[in-house]
Amino acid sequence: MWPRLGVLYDAPMVRALAMIALLAACSFRSTATEPTGVSPDAPSDTTETLPPNCFGTGLDVRVCLSAPPSGEFHVTSTRAIVTTGGSPCDPDITTYCVIAGTAIRIDEGNTLGVSGTRPLVLVSTSELVIDGVLDVASHFVTSQHAGPGADSPLCHAGTVAANHGGGSGGSLGTKGGNGGAVDGAIAGGTLMPATLQGGCKGSDGSLAGGQLGHGGGAVYLIATTISVNGLIKASGESGAGATGGGRGGGGGGSGGMIVFDTPALAVAPTAQIFANGGGGGEGTGGNMGNDGIDALGPSAGGLGGGGASTGGDGGPGGFGTTDGGAGAAGSNANEGGGGGGGGAGIIQVFRAPIPSSGMVSPPFS
Repeated sequence: MWPRLGVLYDAPMVRALAMIALLAACSFRSTATEPTGVSPDAPSDTTETLPPNCFGTGLDVRVCLSAPPSGEFHVTSTRAIVTTGGSPCDPDITTYCVIAGTAIRIDEGNTLGVSGTRPLVLVSTSELVIDGVLDVASHFVTSQHAGPGADSPLCHAGTVAANHGGGSGGSLGTKGGNGGAVDGAIAGGTLMPATLQGGCKGSDGSLAGGQLGHGGGAVYLIATTISVNGLIKASGESGAGATGGGRGGGGGGSGGMIVFDTPALAVAPTAQIFANGGGGGEGTGGNMGNDGIDALGPSAGGLGGGGASTGGDGGPGGFGTTDGGAGAAGSNANEGGGGGGGGAGIIQVFRAPIPSSGMVSPPFS
């Protein structure tokens, strides 16, 4: 940790310690190894003193820019970025995709859609305003789409589906649902990460059945003030329905992580912030099973696939403080079980009081 410079130091020592701290902190471009996040209710004199151009007080997120931001990052039309590498990510920082600006704004009616292998960190030296949509979720549309930093290797793996069992849902803030049928996969346990990570993937259905859903992505927001009037989503992807007789449906991915690091967080009553689980895919009897459905809002997890087969239906995704639902067994022992729904993700606040408004799932912590 960097030293806290107090009034008991004499002036030469202050200058020396400050120079040592600056060189030590900004000689690297990723994160410190020791979590030093300050809870919203912590006294102000415990707040960590950071060197110039270095940001992050929660979890283990510490990013140091080679120079102050020179302009705004302003989303005035719908835009997609990939965090694996390249613009607009800071080229000197490799652990995360860091996008910094003198202000950051996503205008109403526009979406910033984010995918890729690294979590997203947005740094504003003044305000960060989301009037539109910040989408770091994983999606099942015509093909699978993983949010930034999804499927963290820190996730707890469950068991593997066997025989006609369905896959299990991924677990993060709450537990994923088990797969349907006697030999359905058992979901791994929950965890409270000390680092920024994406959500946890589900598992595949048995017999090369339905494909698993990816966990939701991860985003860390740093600013002097943050205002959310629109939508932030980091939900998990739904599991796929099985194809071929007697195969299990895929388990849904858990929600990801959304983290606010600011002394002032304002959330409008109509704002939506959610990291819910994806629904499990349907198992098969004879016909192909239906895919699960991604979470559409904060009030529910994704729906499990069902209705196309005599195989078991997929379980619903978790939301709020609820676990993902278990997949159902097929109508007989030779038909595939449904995939379990993914658990809910995690939404955290550092430094600011926790807002009492907005539609938020799971709750702020």
